[in-house]
Amino acid sequence: MTSEHEPFDETTKAFYHRLFQNWGVKVETEREVFSHARTIDLVVTCSSEADRERLRNTVFSHFRQLNALELKGFHDPLTVDNFNRIMMRAWGMGVKKSKPKSEKASDSKDYEAPPQLAHKMTVTMVCVTRPNKILDELKAAYRFVATDEAGIYLS
Repeated sequence: MTSEHEPFDETTKAFYHRLFQNWGVKVETEREVFSHARTIDLVVTCSSEADRERLRNTVFSHFRQLNALELKGFHDPLTVDNFNRIMMRAWGMGVKKSKPKSEKASDSKDYEAPPQLAHKMTVTMVCVTRPNKILDELKAAYRFVATDEAGIYLS
């Protein structure tokens, strides 16, 4: 049903996954951030200055260390509810993984990564259609500002 319901998502996700891989930047699809099937379409990790340099002259030049990329198609428009869910998932990305209860403290040397700080994360939403309600009616609430590039907004 997903591919029939929203063909943009899967094709675009595969395209961006391959693009970041070709640029040599770590990328993963559908990272689960909560136990109830709350996934992010793509998570792009820029762990070095070389990663950020590869993205410098692209539409992704604003990426920081940990980046959520969400894709919204014709049949899955960006609504206020979707926006809130995306932001919840993005904040969930920064939570460090806890070690399993069965694991001893001495066995966890390679397991636990530090939590990500919010200023090292970005959330990018790629929409097929312009989210009019969010960009027009709720512009002040979300603090969206148009950039010099047509169709690109920052919050």
